[in-house]
This record gives sequence, structure tokens and C-alpha cells, in this order.
Amino acid sequence: MGPQGAVRIPPGSIHLDLSNQPRQTPYDIMQSKYTGLGIGWEDWADYFHFRRVPEGEAMVRDRVGLKNGEPFILLNVNYGLGHNGKTMAGPENLIPDGYDGKIIRMFQSQNVFDWCWFFENADEIHSVDTCIQYIMEKLDLKATRMTVHPRHYARTFHAVASLWKQPWEWVEYERDEWRELTPLEGE
Repeated sequence: MGPQGAVRIPPGSIHLDLSNQPRQTPYDIMQSKYTGLGIGWEDWADYFHFRRVPEGEAMVRDRVGLKNGEPFILLNVNYGLGHNGKTMAGPENLIPDGYDGKIIRMFQSQNVFDWCWFFENADEIHSVDTCIQYIMEKLDLKATRMTVHPRHYARTFHAVASLWKQPWEWVEYERDEWRELTPLEGE
């Protein structure tokens, strides 16, 4: 980072504004980042790599008090960046009554990748759509149910569902119900 939070671009690098690429439809914002450069997007996950830090994953596991082998459901209602993040209350509504394990609520940690162990070992995952679904594309998940709740009422499914191969169950909402669950989000 450069002065006042500006990103420093090394000499000889190319800076691309991927948020403003030409689109075929109003929904292909993610695909347009590739097609605008003349490359296919279908195998994007083959080129997305990250290095896990077992100590960071253990630190999060210790903070929530979860031991290896304990059953749990992972719940994520958060999306957005940092302290300006937003929440979507919908994922909480799908926790099964009488579940015998723990309910682990994601919280802002040092690094979202520190949650990889939880992504891989959850019995179920209930989340608003956010960056974690992209990370989970690279992991071996054991969850028997994975729900994703749209943060944008009418656009999210069309914008990102085709990018993910994991068996996400998309939750559909009527507009008024979605508005009540996601009060800080624009349509």
C-alpha cells in the first residue's frame, strides 16, 4: 500500500479496472472481467491459488472453542469490507431445529483464509453470498447442505451462480422479505 491507502503499482505493471469491463448482460459482471481481456472465465478456479496458514486456522478454532471431530454448522451473515461490512439475516433462518452440534458464527478475523478448516469440516454451511464461496471452490467440503442467500435481491444469482461448481442451494426471497433481511443493501 502506498500513501493514504493507495495501491502502489510496481513499474512495468499494467493496472486494469476490472469493475468497468463491457458486459453482454447487466448480470455478467464477474465474467466480464475475463471476457474483457479476451480470455475464458469457465476455469477461473484452476488459476486461483492460495497458501493456507495452519496456525491462523488453529487460532480461529481455539477462539470459538471447537475441537476436531465436534459436529458444527457454519453460519455467515456478514459481507462487505471491514467495519463497513453489512449483514444479511436470512442464513440464520435455515439452522435446523434440534441440531446436536454447535453453531459457529463467522466473525471478522485477521484473514478470511483462516476459516478454511471450518469450510472443509462443517456439517452444513449457511451464508450470504460473499468471497468465501470462491475460496470453497478450491476445498474438499464435507457439508451435506450448503445454502447461499443473495445479498442483492434480483441480481446475485444471475451474476455469480454460474461461477461456482459446489452444490450451493440458492435461497429465493420475495422482494419485501429480502428487504427486511438485508436492510442496508441497495437493489
